[in-house]
Amino acid sequence: MVFQTEQESYDVYSLNELIPMAESGDLEAQFTLAEKYAANEEYKLAFAWYSTAAEHDMAVAQCNLGNLYRDGLGIPQDYKCAFAWFSKAAEQGVVAAQYNIGLMYDFGEGMPEDERAAFAWYLKAAEQGVAEAELSVGHAYFEGRGVPQNDMQAIAWYRKAALQGDAEAQRMIGKAHFEGQCVPQSYEEAIGWYLMAIEQGDAASHYNLALMYANGEGLPQDYQQSFDLFKKAADQGFAEAEWQLGNLYESGYGVAQDYEAARVCYIKAAEQGLAKALGSLASLYEDGLGVSCNLVISYMLFSLAEDKNDPDSTDDRARVASLLSRKKVEEGDALASQWKPGMPLPC
Repeated sequence: MVFQTEQESYDVYSLNELIPMAESGDLEAQFTLAEKYAANEEYKLAFAWYSTAAEHDMAVAQCNLGNLYRDGLGIPQDYKCAFAWFSKAAEQGVVAAQYNIGLMYDFGEGMPEDERAAFAWYLKAAEQGVAEAELSVGHAYFEGRGVPQNDMQAIAWYRKAALQGDAEAQRMIGKAHFEGQCVPQSYEEAIGWYLMAIEQGDAASHYNLALMYANGEGLPQDYQQSFDLFKKAADQGFAEAEWQLGNLYESGYGVAQDYEAARVCYIKAAEQGLAKALGSLASLYEDGLGVSCNLVISYMLFSLAEDKNDPDSTDDRARVASLLSRKKVEEGDALASQWKPGMPLPC
């Protein structure tokens, strides 16, 4: 969701100075007061002043009022009201409101999902230079959502957003160069774009560069660098990176071998629903590495991984089941049926 900003001239005033100005009907003061309350997360007061300015047809206030309705900040969430206020602002040319309408169509918020309508609104905002909209247009072309799939157009729009500093777009351009997709294959270019995104803390770019170090692609193979980058991504909750950390701990690449540390990493990734991590954790329990051997837990974990279409887990599950009594298999099945991603694993 994108908020629209207004002129900064009123930012020099304190709250105590702005309140009487706003109460006297000064629209700029009303809007600035709302902005200050929103920045302090005093959303009820922000809502009151955005409403006052919006009802006097101030377009940027209408856009930001729509955001509060959409996110349920200071007011119960109401997608219909959000859409109505975004529409008023969009009619007056507020590009943030145009982009936000695209988001609502894209995610079906208060209406059926409509990829074509989402694309049309994204494009309208993108053509006016909104980086988030440029990224969304790139995704639409890349995935063929609301528009025929077109890699060349996707890369072109990603580049526009990347040049404005959008980290995700920078990562997508890096990935395109890594794979040679519609651009010359170049590890050097890929690394450059990943590093730009990493400067903004992009977890997936940390992960992608870590893989390049691990595989020696465009860089000398360096498991220590790989470990450090995986950890930075994992610290942001990136499940694949957490799983890769577990692999490095288990194998002893880039770090001292530590099965218990591997188990902890696998659990963190598995609890996010990552099938590979469930399978890796199951293997530790089967072999008693870093933990006491527990075939019931191993069977349960392989079952969960199989349910998530992990290609190796079907045979693994059958192998462990063959070592268990029927009662123990039923115990494992019961444990598996009770677990959902986001819940702590019973191990």
